[in-house]
Amino acid sequence: MIGGIIGDIAGSVFEHSDIKIKKLVFYEEGSHYSDDTVLAMAVADKLINKKDYASAIKSWARRYPDAGYGKFFKKWMVEEGDTPAVSFGNGAAMRVAPVGYWFATLEEVLQEAKESAKPTHYHPDSWTGAQAIAGAVFLARQRKSKPEIKAFIESISDYDLNVTLQHHIDTSVFDSTCKVTVPQAIIAFLESNDFADALEKSISIGGDTDTIGCMAGAIAEAYYKHIPEELLIKTVALLPEEMKEVLKGFYNEVDVEWINLKMFPNSYRD
Repeated sequence: MIGGIIGDIAGSVFEHSDIKIKKLVFYEEGSHYSDDTVLAMAVADKLINKKDYASAIKSWARRYPDAGYGKFFKKWMVEEGDTPAVSFGNGAAMRVAPVGYWFATLEEVLQEAKESAKPTHYHPDSWTGAQAIAGAVFLARQRKSKPEIKAFIESISDYDLNVTLQHHIDTSVFDSTCKVTVPQAIIAFLESNDFADALEKSISIGGDTDTIGCMAGAIAEAYYKHIPEELLIKTVALLPEEMKEVLKGFYNEVDVEWINLKMFPNSYRD
């Protein structure tokens, strides 16, 4: 889960830019968490405390109203009631990583990913995007190979994962739809060599950099099972206390051998 948060923060200062970077500095001045992180916390909170998605998402969004939400989401988050919003944007995919950790089977992960998307992204494109990211996280946790992860995503989507990262870098414009950004994030992961490289490659695409970085970072964490300790500590220091508590609670519940809570500040440890 924290891999996605790192991607969000690292990409936050490059959104809408045409950066084409090759080497990323963690973190640039002004780096900050955004709606990607806030809503991933909402999903994790829902899973830990057995809430429903709509109320958890609205509650977290209203506590952080200036996190950079899309216009359709902003309208939905202030409305009363649970009428779903129709969107094919990447908002459901950017927040879904906790689902990939929480369940024991791929079938459960795919069903829950769809359910997590429905309150705000009641559209098949968004369901597929959420399922692709959550499924990739789950399979990466299970130590499946990159060709196996790629084959799974191709089996549930029409994403062209044979396009190179360089093609996306050369042709990228800002686009926050699932059909564009989810395959970009996945390709960046597939071409990467380690966690940091996955983030560098994803953010180098430009455009919706925080969300592309968030999605790629979530998969890369689960696959490489290593994040530099310094980066973990820097990231936790940028988060409010209630987010630290959700992270602590989440990692205490799921079986992830690569997160050692002793790497975090004392206030974060049990």
